[in-house]
Amino acid sequence: MLLLALVAIPLLVQGCAGLVQTIGARWVTRKLSNEFDLDDRQQEATRAAVDRLLLAAPAVLGPPLETLVALTDRALFDGLTEENLVDLEARINVLADDVAVRVIDEAAPLLATLRDEQIDYAERRIRKRFEERREEIEQPADERLEQRQDQFIEAIEKWTGNLSKAQERDLRDHVNEYPDETLMRLAEDERRLEGIGETMRAHPGVEPIRDAMWQAWNDRGNWGPQARPTEVRRAQNRQALMYIDAMLDREQRENAREHLQSLHRRVVRFLGLDGSEA
Repeated sequence: MLLLALVAIPLLVQGCAGLVQTIGARWVTRKLSNEFDLDDRQQEATRAAVDRLLLAAPAVLGPPLETLVALTDRALFDGLTEENLVDLEARINVLADDVAVRVIDEAAPLLATLRDEQIDYAERRIRKRFEERREEIEQPADERLEQRQDQFIEAIEKWTGNLSKAQERDLRDHVNEYPDETLMRLAEDERRLEGIGETMRAHPGVEPIRDAMWQAWNDRGNWGPQARPTEVRRAQNRQALMYIDAMLDREQRENAREHLQSLHRRVVRFLGLDGSEA
C-alpha cells in the first residue's frame, strides 16, 4: 500500500526554521524520492510540498501540542484515569487527523503523477518490509510471547527507568492476557496495499487518489474480522495503561514526566515551534 510509505510522513515532513528546516526538507524529499524512484520534476514538486508543510507546522501543531503535553503531564502527576485517558486519546486523534489531511492533500497530486513502473517499485519495497515483519512474528508461540513481553517492558522502561523484578514479572503476566493480533494487522495492511495499488494503476486523477488515501487512513484501526474491534482494543489499552500507572513508584512517575518533557523539547526544536532560527 502506497499509503503505508506515507504513514510516517506526519512525523517526518514537519520541519523547523532556518538551517534545521532546510536540512529536514532535503532529508524528507530524499527519503520520498528513494521510496518512489522520483524523477527530477517530481522531486522538485515534492520539495515544494514538503516546504509548504514545514511552514504550516508551527500554526497547525503548536497550540494543540502544548495543550496535549500539559494535560499528559498533569495526568502522569495525578494518576491515569479512564476520564483523562479518553480525553487525551480524543485530542491525539484530532491532531493526527488534522496532520493527515494536510499531508494527504499535498501527497495526492504527487502520487497522481507516478508511472506504473514507479508504483511497482514502491510496492516492491513495501512488500519486502511486510515480508521482513512476517518473518519476525511467525515464530514458535513461546518465542513470540517472550518477544512481545520483552518489547512491552522495554517500551515502558524508556519512560519509567528500570522496573523492579516484581513489576517486570507482573507485566509479563499482563501481556499474556492480550491476544497477539499482529499477523491479522499485517494481513489488513496487505489488503490495503492491494486496494490502493489498484486505484493508483488506474491513474484516475487527484481526487480519487486523495479519497483512497483518506479512506485507508480512516481504516487504519481495522485489523480484520477476527481481531478485536477498534473501540474494544482502545478500551483495553486504557485499562493496561492504568494498570501500569498503578504500579509505579514516585521516582518512576517522575522519570515518565521528565521523559515526556524531553520528548517535547526535542519536538519543539525540530518543528521550530519556539520561533528560533539558525
